[in-house]
Amino acid sequence: MKNNKSPLISVAVVNWNGGEYLPRCLASIYEQGVDLEVILVDNASTDGSEKKAKELFPQIKLIQMGGNKGYSAGCNAGEKVAQGEFILLLNPDVILLPKCLPRLLAFAKANPQAGAVAPKLLNPEGSLQPSIRGFPYPLSLLLLPLSYLFPGNKLISSYRMTYFSYEEIAEVDQPMSSCLLVRKSAYEEVGGMDESFPLYFNDVDFLYRMKKKGWKVFFLPQAKAVHFLGGSTSLLPNLKRLFLSHKGLIDFYRKHFPLYLPLAYLYLLALPIRALIPKRKRSHFLVFQKIKEKGEIPLSVVIVNWNAGEYLPRCLASIFEQGVDLEVILVDNASTDRSERMAKKMFPQIKLIQMGENKGYSAGCNAGIKEAKGEFILILNPDTVVLPRAFAKLLEFARKNPQAGIIGPQMIGFDGKVQMSCRRFPSYETGLFRGTFLERLMPKSRTLSRYLLSGWDHSTPREVDWVSGAAMLLRREFIREAGLFDETFYMYCEDIDIGMRAREFGWKVMYCPYVRIIHRIGGSSDKRVIPMLVKFHLSHYLFFRKHRGWKTSFLGEAFLVFGLIARTFLLILKNRYDVSINLLRGTH
Repeated sequence: MKNNKSPLISVAVVNWNGGEYLPRCLASIYEQGVDLEVILVDNASTDGSEKKAKELFPQIKLIQMGGNKGYSAGCNAGEKVAQGEFILLLNPDVILLPKCLPRLLAFAKANPQAGAVAPKLLNPEGSLQPSIRGFPYPLSLLLLPLSYLFPGNKLISSYRMTYFSYEEIAEVDQPMSSCLLVRKSAYEEVGGMDESFPLYFNDVDFLYRMKKKGWKVFFLPQAKAVHFLGGSTSLLPNLKRLFLSHKGLIDFYRKHFPLYLPLAYLYLLALPIRALIPKRKRSHFLVFQKIKEKGEIPLSVVIVNWNAGEYLPRCLASIFEQGVDLEVILVDNASTDRSERMAKKMFPQIKLIQMGENKGYSAGCNAGIKEAKGEFILILNPDTVVLPRAFAKLLEFARKNPQAGIIGPQMIGFDGKVQMSCRRFPSYETGLFRGTFLERLMPKSRTLSRYLLSGWDHSTPREVDWVSGAAMLLRREFIREAGLFDETFYMYCEDIDIGMRAREFGWKVMYCPYVRIIHRIGGSSDKRVIPMLVKFHLSHYLFFRKHRGWKTSFLGEAFLVFGLIARTFLLILKNRYDVSINLLRGTH
């Protein structure tokens, strides 16, 4: 921070026992490359987090509140000493992604009518965190229960805003204040946070008053931050947390809509029901982990192995015949066939990582990526054979297409047939057709053709939604920005998920037919067909819940769960039937 003038931005972090998150939050602030000051307001933490933060970052201003006076009081205390033209209100359980603050600042400076600007919030595992709501007007509140049945209806869902597009800049009512850039003059004109709202609805009240004063509030999707939702509030007992939330609504109505106060009290009846509903388990796996900024060699090949003994030597031999400067990292997921030892003996130059237990495909890929030194990282299945000069062509294609974060080669079977290794994102309709009797009845259905891209001969390069994780080239710069594989996906759908994140961060996913790799589908998973079928469908459920669950109705999710269970059961029956028929044929 410069000493000869006031900083442009003051970052006010209100902390209460945020020790697990606070150091990462503060580190992400100082990595933004913006002239700023950090004000840490501590609400009588008992975990020593504020002391540790001061030790790690001695340049922060520390304000000790002396008691837990609430979030609003903490924000106001920070604003009083802030020297910046803008104030970033920031929860300690937030990590600012690169360029978040510069983008918020540039937008606010270009739009003088903007009293506040909010970034797009992401969950730790990379999915969208719905952070925009409408004001809880009486009609919105009255229709709120119906919004869980009709999430796409704009009138019914005007409070939850489950129809909102998080892809475009928009003027909004009330974004979460967990990460909110506020113009200091607007903060002062509004009169700051109302300290009668200690925890919940303080931001709703603050932004409602800001809009009444004529200021605008914007959502800026180009600026992104990660939010560990409920980092501090999760420390409160569930019933107390719910009660405080309902009390915040009542206080908001008492202040702004006193004639409709009975409607707010009516929602207290829902408190026992909400208390009985189990909290949905959230994945706190952080995909946005740091890896080396620059590669030291052109290519790292990461192979995740689990009992692939009969395929692995052939795969490794084809790699070392490529004539490209590379390293091979073999990640072994606790194989029992000694395939990793055999591979190390045959190819001593490989780097072997022993996972100790089978932690899944995504975890194996991440372990390899963290050790990789390449400018590009190729994720490769052990049941593949790389054809001559494939790597040289792949690297050439990648360098000619710098906007491509992910590149998939053409995958062919040992019979020479092209595999459908690049596709569109799956839909609910896809699940009804793919792998079921409907696919046999209507093999040329529009739904399947669109998903599999089967109307295209796969002979020309093109942008696609996602490519198979059996052979996937990743650009180091892309991984640094969009993150690692989500380890929530033990196996399957990790490739669809990272393709979804590529789109989120503005990278392209490209298919390159000039590079060909032979692939035997299911080289390892064929050994445990039924468990793999279960994991396949579980991963698809996790994918849909992660990316579409927030805007899916209760009935829609129930239908999805029922459909996936039924589909799993039918495919297991089909598998058992096919095995029985083959055994009978073998006896004649």
